[in-house]
Amino acid sequence: MSSTNTPEDSPLTAAGIPLIDAAAIETLEEQLGADGFGRRYLEAYVELWDARLLRVSRAVRRRDYEQAMDAVLSLKAASAMAGATRLCELAARQEAELVRRDFTAAEAALEELGACGALTMSALTSSYLAGRAE
Repeated sequence: MSSTNTPEDSPLTAAGIPLIDAAAIETLEEQLGADGFGRRYLEAYVELWDARLLRVSRAVRRRDYEQAMDAVLSLKAASAMAGATRLCELAARQEAELVRRDFTAAEAALEELGACGALTMSALTSSYLAGRAE
């Protein structure tokens, strides 16, 4: 059994970092207007999750600093826009590990990143996308 934290017992949970920031989603929707662009952004964010995680994972495991940083920074920015607070924080921690060139720590954190991402996508889908008309 893995000793990696699950999203539910993560130190980020204990620190009070929410999975989703509803206010950030409201801001996104307000800034993008009433044409449904906010919803479409969230749909695309959820749809692209697997590819984003794969990109980060591959780059970290290959020890490719430039690709790993590009992937992590992209994930962090997209997560911030989508209101995915905890995932954004994990991406920021991943970024810090990469800046230190600590690929061992970055690789060890991939499981928690993946688990948090899956939980986040589920929450966005069920809470913000399900049943909302475009």
